[in-house]
Amino acid sequence: MMSALIVYAAIQTNSAPATSGGEILAQWVLVGVTAVTAAFIWYQARETRIAAEATRDSVKAIKEQAAIMERQTLAAERAAKAATESTSVLANIERAWVDIRLIKENVALYTMQLTNCGRTVAHVKEIFLSCVLTPAKNDVVFTPSSDRRFSQNKLLVPNIPWPGLILDLREQLGTDTYHQVRAGTIRLHYRLMVRYASISPNCESECLYYFNAAENYQCLIPVEASEYNRHT
Repeated sequence: MMSALIVYAAIQTNSAPATSGGEILAQWVLVGVTAVTAAFIWYQARETRIAAEATRDSVKAIKEQAAIMERQTLAAERAAKAATESTSVLANIERAWVDIRLIKENVALYTMQLTNCGRTVAHVKEIFLSCVLTPAKNDVVFTPSSDRRFSQNKLLVPNIPWPGLILDLREQLGTDTYHQVRAGTIRLHYRLMVRYASISPNCESECLYYFNAAENYQCLIPVEASEYNRHT
């Protein structure tokens, strides 16, 4: 509106003192067109500003919503992880854990004893026995190793030992090798493993024994290092 008045004032200033009625009408038409144009420009500017503000508010709302969704996703992932870990911990608490021990009957005879130290029944499916021989001297000749597998179908209840196998060193090694083991010229290791089912269908326990040929031992002794005593 101010633009229209300014235009009108300029027209009045520059016009001659005496004008005809047609000229006055033309001047007023010009003033009206200018006023309408100024009003339209002002309206468009106002609408553009409102639209820009609405767009800015919309972008801000979208960012806030995205941040909320990201936090919700992270919370859901943490909850799922916690639930999985809780389930795994509960399964480990309730499952069977089979322990393997060699019980010495005499210097050459041992019983492989299995004990379920867990809370549920273990279904023993297989026993694996690996004999590993290594030379204490380079000139010793012998069969280096042998593996034996024994299929089983035994339900092992908790805390009741079960004699799974009888191990006779003379019979398995042969008399000559057995005496070389006792003399310390051949080193003997046994790897023992049992496969069984519990809450999980595929569980394993494993341990390692070696023959101590010292005069005051002369027997198979467990290797206590954790890497040789595995439960999965």
